[in-house]
Amino acid sequence: MRPTEAGDAQRMAQIQSNWKVTRMLRLAPWPATQAAMVEWADLHGQEWAAGTAYRFAVLLDRVMIGAADIDDIDGPMARSAIGLMSPTGAKASPARPPRR
Repeated sequence: MRPTEAGDAQRMAQIQSNWKVTRMLRLAPWPATQAAMVEWADLHGQEWAAGTAYRFAVLLDRVMIGAADIDDIDGPMARSAIGLMSPTGAKASPARPPRR
């Protein structure tokens, strides 16, 4: 894993164009256009700098296969989510509060 980058926008659009992934993610823009993903990736950097959310690209053999997020850090209850694309289809977990 590594922090998401603006260069991830094209792959993020491919992954999030799969409704099986996007329907499980509460903050994912829909439809997943490349322009929306560029905007979203830029927001990730702003959130990271502000300390309000940390968003990671999940890599397999240096190819982005999904994302893992921890957000609402500055709110009453932080949340985490992961969305992954696999060769056999998409898998995602809904956002859940972390264990404390």
